[in-house]
Amino acid sequence: MTQKCVLDFESSCNSCGECKLCDLDKEVECINCMKCVLDDKESRFMTIDEIKNDPKKKDDI
Repeated sequence: MTQKCVLDFESSCNSCGECKLCDLDKEVECINCMKCVLDDKESRFMTIDEIKNDPKKKDDI
């Protein structure tokens, strides 16, 4: 079974690497600094509706 794209759940992953890029500077790989979330007023107030786990993965919490 092919892995789904994390940016477009309708598509399969094609290993383009776009999901690893910084949202603020697409020339840089994301280092999880969280500036994209902390600087965006809308993101500060988002709620999480659902967390999906893959039962086949043992690393999921």
